[in-house]
Amino acid sequence: MIYVLLILIILAQSVIVYVLARRGMVLNDKMEDINEQIDESLVLLERCYTKIEYASKTPVLSDEPIVKKLMSDILTAKHAVVMVMNKMGEFDQEEALDETEQSPG
Repeated sequence: MIYVLLILIILAQSVIVYVLARRGMVLNDKMEDINEQIDESLVLLERCYTKIEYASKTPVLSDEPIVKKLMSDILTAKHAVVMVMNKMGEFDQEEALDETEQSPG
């Protein structure tokens, strides 16, 4: 009788280990997908940053308020992209912000 009980306990433990292992593999697959999506997002953010940086360094030939506001918005967008990329851990925020402060605007 005790042997039957022990066998049932071992079977139950085996089932639990199997279920947990399967869940672990599913979560691992999801984490790999998330990492791929983050890498793709970082590439897109890098491209956006490059375009915004180019636009922010373009000399402005007008002192109109709307042009100044546009340049301010471009620099704000640049800072936002830098902050997001920094939070994702793949970008040196201080270096990028130093470049921004050195550029005329």
